[in-house]
Amino acid sequence: MPVRPIWGADDPTFPVALARGMLGQLPGAHLVEIPGGRLLVHEEKPAEVARAVLGFLGRAACWLQPAGGEGRPTGAPRMESPTRRNDGATRRGCV
Repeated sequence: MPVRPIWGADDPTFPVALARGMLGQLPGAHLVEIPGGRLLVHEEKPAEVARAVLGFLGRAACWLQPAGGEGRPTGAPRMESPTRRNDGATRRGCV
């Protein structure tokens, strides 16, 4: 399952070191650190968070689409042939 934690790099309550430590429990996860973001990063840096979320959803759509892209929503990324991730799972890449 694709996971992308988004964290305020300057969060004094839950330091970004906690998120980095959590990555070991989430194979394939990619941490997005928002510079200047604190505890309420989604309110403090909404444009940066939106970019991270939309980029993630575009990639995650490839994981969720059926083979060949049938039923792909308008504007969703096209799929290419299956590829192997570094953890050995097969996925379809976005084009």
